[in-house]
Amino acid sequence: MEENFDIKAGDILIVKGKTGFSKILALSQKFFYLKNTSSHILISVADGFYIHATSNKGVHFISFKELLPEIESNFKVIRLKNLKNTQYEELVRTVTFYMGQVYNKTYFFDKYNASFCSELAAKIYKKANISILNNKEPKYVIPADFEREANKCTQWMDITKETKEKYNKLLSMEHAYWVVEQSFHRVMQLKSIRIHSQNVLHEVFMNSDIFSENLSKIWDERQRKIAPKLKMLNWNDIHSKYYLDEEKDDV
Repeated sequence: MEENFDIKAGDILIVKGKTGFSKILALSQKFFYLKNTSSHILISVADGFYIHATSNKGVHFISFKELLPEIESNFKVIRLKNLKNTQYEELVRTVTFYMGQVYNKTYFFDKYNASFCSELAAKIYKKANISILNNKEPKYVIPADFEREANKCTQWMDITKETKEKYNKLLSMEHAYWVVEQSFHRVMQLKSIRIHSQNVLHEVFMNSDIFSENLSKIWDERQRKIAPKLKMLNWNDIHSKYYLDEEKDDV
């Protein structure tokens, strides 16, 4: 492993789960890519922490320690080549943007508040204005698309060996990593609580007698003008009713 190797935001972890359903998912994608062996995609946030979308929890975080017992050992990890510093900084900001969305069970159909695993990865890169997979629309992106890239190694580089070695290094720091892991989960939990509380309070105020009908209308118009101009840290930082159609298409 390179002495200063780090798992970076945006690294794509390509895996196959150990369940029968995961095996079916991997097999079904051979129709699109004959060499496919994967069923699921995760996106790195920082060393050993990933964001992904599952049917039971939606878009959420998981550590590599939690993940490894659930997946086959022949996973692959890839990293986009030739990222500029400005692009990487935007990717760092964007990688958690869709945190808290529900799982998109209607594959190949856009849903404003939902994502499935590979769609999530493509959305994150698109939101960061970084072109991947020939600009394929996120709703059409499947895990096999990333496995194809892992095997081609043209736009992406294979960092599987280095990542596995990094995992071993992190495991050797068990207590320190546990502290970081707990802190990380707590910060993300507090962020989700804040956003939920913010939207609930908005509903309470707007449906109370505090705002007259005219004042509510003025507030609505003001929010609709402001919302698209803000650099939001999360897809629902602003109440969803204030996103314009073009903003919804973008996220």
